[in-house]
Formats: sequence, C-alpha cells, structure tokens
Amino acid sequence: MQSLVVLDFDGVICDSAPENAATAWRVCQFLWPERFPAGPVPAEAVERFCAVRPYMETGYQAILMTRLMSEGAPFEQYTTGLAEWQPRHLARLGLTKAELQGLFGGERDRWISTNLAGWLSYNRYYPQAANVLARLQQKARVLILTTKERRFVQQLMLREGVPFAAEDIYGLHEIVNKETTLAEFVSSGEYAHVAFVEDRLATLERMLPVEALKEVRLAYAPWGYTTPEQRAAAARTPRITVLDDVTALERL
Repeated sequence: MQSLVVLDFDGVICDSAPENAATAWRVCQFLWPERFPAGPVPAEAVERFCAVRPYMETGYQAILMTRLMSEGAPFEQYTTGLAEWQPRHLARLGLTKAELQGLFGGERDRWISTNLAGWLSYNRYYPQAANVLARLQQKARVLILTTKERRFVQQLMLREGVPFAAEDIYGLHEIVNKETTLAEFVSSGEYAHVAFVEDRLATLERMLPVEALKEVRLAYAPWGYTTPEQRAAAARTPRITVLDDVTALERL
C-alpha cells in the first residue's frame, strides 16, 4: 500500500498573498469606484494586505479585508473574531458570501483570460516547492486540499511544470471542509500512511479531536501565512509536527 501526502496550496506550495490583494482590489474598484481609483493595485495596499493575510481563511474574504483597510479599520479587526465580524460587514455593505465568492472567482477568470502573464506574476511558488512536489510524486500519492478554486490551482501547476490531474485537486467546490474530506481519504483504506500539511493552525486544531484522523500525521508549515504566536502554539502541540522548510515535505 502506498502513502498519501495531502497538501494545502496557498501558504504551503504557493505564496499567493500579492495576487489575493490585487484581485480583491480589482473587485473593490468595481464595487466602490469612488473609494478605489482606477489603475493597478498600489504597492502599499499589497503590503498592508500581506500583513493581515495570516488571518484570512479563504480568498473572497480579501475583498472585505481590503474594504476595511480603506476605512482605516484597526489591525485587531482582522486578527480576532473574523467569523464574527464578517456577517455584520456583509449586511452593512449589502452583500452576501456567495456574491463575494462569485465576484472574486469571476475577476480572477477575467484577469487570466485577458492577461495570464500578469496574473501569474502576482503568484510565486516557495523556493524548491516545484522540485519537491515532483520528487514527492515519485514515492507517494499527492493530493491538493485547498479552499482555492481548482481551476486556479491547475493554472499555477501548469506554469511550474508540475502535472496534477484535476481529480487530484480538491478545491473550494469539491469539499465541505478539510477535516471531512481528509477523513474520507483515510476511510478508503487505500493508504498505509497519511500525512496532511497546512499553514493554518486553526485548521489543524479542528482535526485534533476527530477520531477518524487520529492516525494522520498533522504537519504545520511555518513558512506560510503564520504568526509567531501561532508557530509557538503549534510547537507546544504534541500531535502537530512543525516542519523546517519546504524540503521537509519529502520526509513525511
């Protein structure tokens, strides 16, 4: 029986924070042109977004975070209670989660179709990631489990020359949540060993009490969208392995 290595994408394989910032800015230009001037996303806006990226759960939230930054919201607005404040701001702005998801994915599609090179330039693989992925595929089944839409992951895989079949990418519309999908992989009985790598500590913490995942090796990627406090908390959790760098994926 072969081993299975399941990887998050953003923050583990690819640093997409600049692209998140730019796509969100483009959506904000459409929604609130009086607040977001025409033209490329300003460098300072990208820098501000990258500072709060560790607190974002999935891409469409970048739109709300960008709007709040334009309003001068305090840093604590992003770092605590994301799930609590989001509904309030959606209601205030007259938007829904589904609308933001559609706007975010739709803007990415438009950008890719009109300027693929420009879109790709805002995404960067972490050093060694493409080579590590290629070598890992030689000795284990490798799946991607992400809240990013599958088609965007495929575009970035193609750029790096790392072939991934569509059925090996579980994206936003293929999963309910990561712990449920991971438990399905385990319950298939096809794998002698299962490892999961994630840069979001809260996701790993949700998996700790799940009985179906008790034999899964949970690994934390501190090179992703993490904070010193989160890295320290991961190191204190016995069931979570804190990896050194991207090359450690080959040793799972």
